[in-house]
Amino acid sequence: LGVTFVGILFFKWLMREIPMSYFLKLIGLTALGVIGYVVIGYTMNPDFISGYFEYGSALGVDAPLVNRFEGFYWYWYKLFNQIGGTYDLFNVKLTLTLLWVLSLIWSASLLTTLKNVLQNKVTYHTAAIFYPFVTLVSIALSLLIIGRYNQTAIVFLIPFTILLSLQSIQTFMSRIVPIQNKKSPIILPVLLITLAMLWGLNLWNNLNAYDTQRFYSKSYEAMLNEIAEHVPSDSIVLGNLNIIEAFDPNHFYDIRNLGYLDDEVTAFQDYVESRHIAYIILHEEMDYIARTSPKWDFLYVNIDYYEAMQTFLEQHTIRIYTFENPLYAMRLSRFSGTYPWQTVLYKVIE
Repeated sequence: LGVTFVGILFFKWLMREIPMSYFLKLIGLTALGVIGYVVIGYTMNPDFISGYFEYGSALGVDAPLVNRFEGFYWYWYKLFNQIGGTYDLFNVKLTLTLLWVLSLIWSASLLTTLKNVLQNKVTYHTAAIFYPFVTLVSIALSLLIIGRYNQTAIVFLIPFTILLSLQSIQTFMSRIVPIQNKKSPIILPVLLITLAMLWGLNLWNNLNAYDTQRFYSKSYEAMLNEIAEHVPSDSIVLGNLNIIEAFDPNHFYDIRNLGYLDDEVTAFQDYVESRHIAYIILHEEMDYIARTSPKWDFLYVNIDYYEAMQTFLEQHTIRIYTFENPLYAMRLSRFSGTYPWQTVLYKVIE
């Protein structure tokens, strides 16, 4: 959001619509807000800054510049080809293709306009008509700066792609189509209706595909009910975060925290015993990830503890219940709902 505001203000300054002093004042106010945020965070937690960067490092935000550009390329590639990991991605090929084509057109228009402004020539455009394009560029730039390429960022790109499309139509109508052409009033609604139909059809196909691609299903409520029949809600539980609704959050341990255990052989057993964990609930997803390691290990930070966990389950637990859980026992969207994946409930014994 900050990069977007700065991008728009900087562009307005380039277009000579605001003075440099105004631009610098707003940048200064933003900087003060950031400094205030850091100071408050440091006051509440002296390890705030080091923890912030440590967490960011685990997400790859400190990657070298070359790696950032490589990740940036693969980010768009995965969006285009619906490779979402644990995210269910719609088919956005139409939107992305439109975005890239319009970006090339608007880039040329922007450079021409800026050239005219710098040479004090007459320009037919104001900064406002470039806002959707500048916003999209700013969002893409912020992803590159942060180095965290999350598929959910597409929700910010789509609205401004639509706005850019509408702005393109308006600009086309005002500059390309002669005003005196009597057919021009008909062209605008035809273009708008065509665009709306294309996006509507694309959305319908996506929703239809989502249902038909999942051959097995069980509702979230049904999963929680099956767990509740065998594990008391006030139990101390270790499991995947998507089952936390069945328990007291204060007595629940997210299994992803195991990725931060040390390399000691007894680390897993010590973790369970020190926290008095009574039940361990595992999805079959973990077994699949272990078989295909290290491709998906990052979903659990790492699974170096997997063999030690299996030994503990064999020696210190009893399997009390197993049930089919096709949607929620497998978070990888490519496989979720395509096979009767299972969830297993273990009770820890002395």
